[in-house]
Amino acid sequence: MKLIEVKREYGLNQNTFYGWLRENQMIIKEMTGYVIGPKAFEGMETRTNRRVNDDGEILITTQVIIDNQKSLNYWNSMNPPFTKTLLEPKSWRVSDSELLTVN
Repeated sequence: MKLIEVKREYGLNQNTFYGWLRENQMIIKEMTGYVIGPKAFEGMETRTNRRVNDDGEILITTQVIIDNQKSLNYWNSMNPPFTKTLLEPKSWRVSDSELLTVN
């Protein structure tokens, strides 16, 4: 599963999700795209794609993919669950049991 598919499945904001992954050193942004970082969890790997453009140049891109079952186990084992962490902006959180509401 690609990271973008994880983002869609959980209804996450892409900038927040990728930022969180970078901040926690699970992914690293390189010139070719994203690669796994030093704190990547089991089931994450870097996929390298090569293609030739119209000028005959070989273009290399990278992306991080995640094993579906291992990712579900990882996400669900987090405390607090990563969806709660990413879906609730930190600036709005008063405590773990209380959130400010914006009307």
